[in-house]
Amino acid sequence: MKGWTLAGRLSARATSGVSGNCRRRVNTPDAVIQALEIEARYKTSFRDALILQAAEESGAAPVYSEDLAAKQSYGTVRVVNPLVG
Repeated sequence: MKGWTLAGRLSARATSGVSGNCRRRVNTPDAVIQALEIEARYKTSFRDALILQAAEESGAAPVYSEDLAAKQSYGTVRVVNPLVG
């Protein structure tokens, strides 16, 4: 596959095209408060709560993660573990 290395990882050239399509988000005070609520409600880490908050606000679903509970829904966000068949 073009852009892939032998180890199965993306080359720097291939990833530069992917990152240009991503929207960057700045955490507002309201986003941080929402993340704190998610952290308390679902007993996640604050970092994971920020990810879930950003995903919910942007309408991204599913979220692929090996750290969060697979097939778990966090509000409107559903988590999929890409390592589980």
